[in-house]
Amino acid sequence: MDDEDLQKSLAEVYAHAANDPQHFRDKAGEEPLKNLKAMLKSPKPRVRCRACVALAKTALIHQNHRVDIHPTGKLLSATLGLLEAKVPASVHRWAVEALMYLTVLPDTKAHLVEKGVEFGSMVALAESVSKEDSISFALIQAFRRLCVTREKSEDQKRLETEMNKEQIEQMRQLSQGGLGAAPTEKEDNPETLRKLAYRLVQDDAVLVLAEVMTHAKSDAIRLPCAEILLAMAITPEARGKMVQQGGFKALISLTLCDLQKAKDCAAWALAKIGISINPALYPRRTGSGPEAMVTPLIKLVDDATNELQTFEACMALCNLATVDDLKDRIVAGKGWRALEMALTSDNELVQRAAVECMSNLVTHDDILDKFTSPTGTPMKIFVGFCGSEDIKTQIAATGGVATLAGIPEIGAAFVEAKVLDPLVEIALIGEEPAVIHRAAVALQRLLESATEQVLGPVGGAVPEHAMLALGAVSSLASKSTVQPAKAAAQAAIRALEASRPDMKLPPPQLVDEAVSKLLAEQAARIAEQEAAEAAEAAEAARVVEEEAAAKAEKAAKREAAKAAAEQAAQDGMPTVEEVDDDEDDEDLDGVI
Repeated sequence: MDDEDLQKSLAEVYAHAANDPQHFRDKAGEEPLKNLKAMLKSPKPRVRCRACVALAKTALIHQNHRVDIHPTGKLLSATLGLLEAKVPASVHRWAVEALMYLTVLPDTKAHLVEKGVEFGSMVALAESVSKEDSISFALIQAFRRLCVTREKSEDQKRLETEMNKEQIEQMRQLSQGGLGAAPTEKEDNPETLRKLAYRLVQDDAVLVLAEVMTHAKSDAIRLPCAEILLAMAITPEARGKMVQQGGFKALISLTLCDLQKAKDCAAWALAKIGISINPALYPRRTGSGPEAMVTPLIKLVDDATNELQTFEACMALCNLATVDDLKDRIVAGKGWRALEMALTSDNELVQRAAVECMSNLVTHDDILDKFTSPTGTPMKIFVGFCGSEDIKTQIAATGGVATLAGIPEIGAAFVEAKVLDPLVEIALIGEEPAVIHRAAVALQRLLESATEQVLGPVGGAVPEHAMLALGAVSSLASKSTVQPAKAAAQAAIRALEASRPDMKLPPPQLVDEAVSKLLAEQAARIAEQEAAEAAEAAEAARVVEEEAAAKAEKAAKREAAKAAAEQAAQDGMPTVEEVDDDEDDEDLDGVI
């Protein structure tokens, strides 16, 4: 046996011995650690990788040796160096195991971020994963610890609703029979995890994950892979490289697996990617192109567990809806119905994203038919959101109206649905150029496609809204500083002069009166809303104050009882636990 084989075998023995807490205890570990540190400097990768595992495992299990080993020093550098190196797959397998142990240590993640440590390109590691499946599990666990928040058990979640962290730790220590338990790991900082996820993407870790997914045979691999890719997709700057390196294809395959939680994570990651990436830039492969995103995104809108998921899924669908063949898939997949349901959310951002996506879909043949009824839900949605207080939602809604207003049957339905009310208000007192432009185009097209509905028949009765519509067009044509809106209004007036010379524009003073009236109504609405918000805030403050007073009173009672018990114990008297029979006891919250 040559020297390299001897050192390798010795390191393996040490690595195995580290599993037993009885080994490496106190001074018994000094000699092995000295040998392992020497092996860490070996020029032979087969020796170094085994020394890395033995030292990492020892640092994890034997806290008394952790300072001496200094896991974030040469040990971490040697491990990362082996991961990057072009070495046999067996060496990568040992290095990955060492990384798995190191990522359990609380300070490793913080050190990686604080020092800006790079993992190095993992292209060689991706090649090893394709050759040796045994690498996958340890590697995925290491990546998961680096960038995914540790999941808490149901018992832990329940405890956290009942006690603060100090009380939970005190109870955990007491449960060890007075011997004390090892300190719990520090909770992960979300920003640290986000930075590490981005660092992994920069260092080609997505290539490794894509390779792992190619060979994945169990859900034990699929779920953490989905969670890691979701963590990577949080940073917008990472999304392009994720697509380039196969992360997009991996996520598509995950949405088709049998594990619901993995499917949900993958769909959410696809939503994040879909927000940032131009649909034309996705790889075009049968079954794994951008069309494969549509079904999981629609399902995410339907089944989302939080509003952020709904918002991001709607935004991604909005991007996809700019491409005709993807628009067909969204409509065929009942995307319009899912978007209508998303509008039931009270969240302004969710509503905005849904309306923006719907605005991109309105030109689809199957959707156009939905706008022929003035009392239909789509008509109510777009007319209603033309008056939205959120500017971007208003832009989307007025844009959809302007797009459809030139179709005679739909234009007539819009007029009957009273779309002129918000359009006139925007034209006369609106401030956002993009909204004013779209309202002007909508008015122009309605005057052309639904002339009689707007102005009444020639020689017949003139509807009440006719003068307001004409006044709005007149005001835009003469006073608007938004040039596209001004041009649209002037074109509308020229067309009316040719087709309806019987209709005259209202005099300027009448338009000014209409503007004054609208401004007064708007001011009244704002004042009413501010008063309602002030009343709501006052009520919320009163509730908070009452809850704080009740908690303070309970805390005082507990402290008094505790002091009485301690005094009784000092006096040698038996104590009887006081029963708190308050009807509103916090311990009964949620119990019916």
